[in-house]
Amino acid sequence: MAIPPAVVRAARTGWHWQWQQLMGGLGPADAEGNYVRPAAAFRQRPPVPANATEPGGHVLIVGRSCPWAHRAWLVWLLRQLQGSIELLTVEPDPEAGRWRFSEPFLGCSTLQELYQRAGADPGQRATVPVLVERANG
Repeated sequence: MAIPPAVVRAARTGWHWQWQQLMGGLGPADAEGNYVRPAAAFRQRPPVPANATEPGGHVLIVGRSCPWAHRAWLVWLLRQLQGSIELLTVEPDPEAGRWRFSEPFLGCSTLQELYQRAGADPGQRATVPVLVERANG
């Protein structure tokens, strides 16, 4: 028995809508679907604190499906930084098109909330990877 064309169209439309929601927040694109990198919110390089090598002082936040975060994760592994930098993964929220924590982190349930806590504009896209100094949150 063949699937009725109306069901196939509805499924494609629903999938396309959900994909647009996800990519609108995680990866903005132009009209042709090409990724467009927005300007960075935090352009200044932070100073290296004296306690930079102390265990538990920093957290690297990555998303498994992000190629940039995956590269940072590999460097974390290859440089054997497990003892000094904690790793935390976020998951994409397909309904909201944002990264979310499985458990609240520093009182935030989404990466967007963490960005705003750090002083980002409310409209700024929250991207991974992120290196957070736990003391300053």
